[in-house]
Amino acid sequence: MRSQGTILFAVLLAAATAAQGESATVYERTAPDGVPEFTDHSVPGAKTEVIQAPNLMDPVTPLPQTQSSTPPDKAPRAPEITIVSPTPQQSIWSGNGDISVAFSVRFATAGLRYQVFLDGQSQGTIADASLMLRNVFRGQHAVKVDAVDASGKVVASSPGVVFYVHRPSIN
Repeated sequence: MRSQGTILFAVLLAAATAAQGESATVYERTAPDGVPEFTDHSVPGAKTEVIQAPNLMDPVTPLPQTQSSTPPDKAPRAPEITIVSPTPQQSIWSGNGDISVAFSVRFATAGLRYQVFLDGQSQGTIADASLMLRNVFRGQHAVKVDAVDASGKVVASSPGVVFYVHRPSIN
């Protein structure tokens, strides 16, 4: 039975050989004290083992060629909106009910404005990526953001985010 160190040496040797993209010959013999020894030099009484380098990469399949008038790297991308605050299922403790809504936009184009919705009701249209909602009552709420172009057309929408507001009550 081989020791863990011996097996580790053989694996490392195989990995080093694989990095070179070749095969290697390894010689194994048992020392007088019974410990297996491995070497890359031929020694009397050693058993020869050839280690083939494994294929470390999957074959690359080229993408099919498509005809397009616009190069793929120049094609316009639709904006992508992600709400970063509040986070999904977040519980917010707010004495006055003020809730900050912040979002990020990838692939934004000039002239976009953003309409923020709380529970399906518009809270206004803004040019920045954040808005403070005032006096939000306790309970479950949903917020969503739409990107609107200069003609008023919605060009992108964020997924809705559900969050919970907790406010102290006076007894």
